[in-house]
Amino acid sequence: IKELAWWRPVADYFMGRLYLAKGQREQAISSFESGLAALAETGSPDYVPLILAELGELKADEADESFT
Repeated sequence: IKELAWWRPVADYFMGRLYLAKGQREQAISSFESGLAALAETGSPDYVPLILAELGELKADEADESFT
């Protein structure tokens, strides 16, 4: 099971990207946040910068929208 848990952040990252491509922002954010939580447990650290970059961009977009 530990070997499968290592892949969870990877799967969450790509699910988030899929949700973004489909225009489903809230599900994308949820997927990326789930990936971060999995990283805290035992996930692949290779996806930390990718997940953080996606979340940062989504949160910045939300902030921009609230000012418009």
